[in-house]
Amino acid sequence: MPFSPANFWDSLSAREKEIYGRLFSTFPLAAISGNGLLALHGGLPELGSLEEINRIEWGDEQWERILWGDFVERGGEFLGDWAGRPQFGRPYFERMMDRYRKRVLIRSHQPYAPLFMFKKSCITIFTSYAYLPDRNVAIADMEKEVLTGEDLVLEKI
Repeated sequence: MPFSPANFWDSLSAREKEIYGRLFSTFPLAAISGNGLLALHGGLPELGSLEEINRIEWGDEQWERILWGDFVERGGEFLGDWAGRPQFGRPYFERMMDRYRKRVLIRSHQPYAPLFMFKKSCITIFTSYAYLPDRNVAIADMEKEVLTGEDLVLEKI
């Protein structure tokens, strides 16, 4: 079975997808800090508050957003699907970040996204050699308030 990111999920049978999906659903969906940071894999879910995140169930629309959602530096809330990946624009990003009272999102799902989007409040880091030879990690001082992505240390690995 190939483990290349572009075809791994598509190479699975329905049963294997369910097994992986259920396994992945046992992992935390997000890391939420008190200093203005939120970290997750893909896009932001649309919830009343971040406290609801632990009620998201495997395979539902909000789970899909967190795992497969992408951001595009354009106007418009929902910009459609691209290859099964929901696309969201600046208004959606800003509305959700305001609702959750977070200033910076660190995410990784979208390998060819710009490092910074939305006035440096969305950072896309990617750590897989499968797509890009140069990868970044973001380091935050959890004792300091984070106002923009510039308040983090970004290191190439």
